[in-house]
Amino acid sequence: MSDKEFKFKAQRANVEVKWFEEWTSRYGETLPEPLPPQENWQHPILSDRYAGTMHEDSFATDVSHFPGPIPANAKVGYFHVLEKGKHLSGMAPLYTFLDDQTVVTISFGRDAATLIVIDISSPPPRVIDSVPIPGRGNKMREVAGTKGRIAVFRDTSGGAYSYLDSTGTVYVPGANDAIVRIPIRNRRVVREEMQYLNLGIAVGKGTVVEEILNKKPKDNKLTAIMPAADGRVWFTSKYGVVGVIDTLGERTEDGCPKIYAAAIQLFAVEDKIRQLFSPLPNGSEEFFADVKKAQADQDIDKFPEIRKRFRELFLGKSDFAEQIQNSFSVGPDGVYIVSNIALYKL
Repeated sequence: MSDKEFKFKAQRANVEVKWFEEWTSRYGETLPEPLPPQENWQHPILSDRYAGTMHEDSFATDVSHFPGPIPANAKVGYFHVLEKGKHLSGMAPLYTFLDDQTVVTISFGRDAATLIVIDISSPPPRVIDSVPIPGRGNKMREVAGTKGRIAVFRDTSGGAYSYLDSTGTVYVPGANDAIVRIPIRNRRVVREEMQYLNLGIAVGKGTVVEEILNKKPKDNKLTAIMPAADGRVWFTSKYGVVGVIDTLGERTEDGCPKIYAAAIQLFAVEDKIRQLFSPLPNGSEEFFADVKKAQADQDIDKFPEIRKRFRELFLGKSDFAEQIQNSFSVGPDGVYIVSNIALYKL
């Protein structure tokens, strides 16, 4: 992975502030009282002041207790990515803060993503450093039309749900199922200390239940990572893998933390099926009993047969698949994950 020049153009804009007649007709040109400060739970690994994620913790970029509204016109500085032609201009689905003067963001282009460190001490913003992130790539024919380009940028794999810890290190879920550790010190990327952890095998476990997933295994990409309060790192994939990197437990012979993963479809199987199917298909009760026995006995040899029966009973020819909705949240008492049919606390 080699660095390349990141092309951009700094620009400025004026944001004019005006009073709304609905407000002034009742209160005149007076500002409202500020909201009381929020009593936020402090994540022990993320910053106690700045946003560490896009919107997955109490100090996220869309969680604020600033009083508002802005009492004066604002001067806005921004930059426009110029990766045109075969690279195609990108967008920034994530931004976090190193300090009051430094933003970290990721630009999504057609063939790659780029982590960018930006000086915002004064407008216009200035790019201090950048480094490419491997794994995200689309062929030119995939972005030939408007629909294709929209699909490319709607895909959040490759960095949208990254996080920045309190030490200034960014952890990125790469689209090639590798977590990239990117240390930033003195507002510069420390390239010689960047590390990669391949989760490809663990993410691949997401195809064990839903037969429809076997048709498009490349779509089952790592999408989000988040540290729990105890330091273990959780991750999810597009088609329902939930996993944890056990940083506190036993290590492999190579000194790496062990990784555990399972398909979200396997959690609370009976409860979900009873909720979704009425009446139950013939053979359901026998299936539930066999699942409980196999799980209690940890009889791995029985699992392929159980998966086959699950598909035959409940999926048939349907392309329905339980999917995780992009991101998840952590709190002092656990991890919360939302799918398209259930809310889980792990």
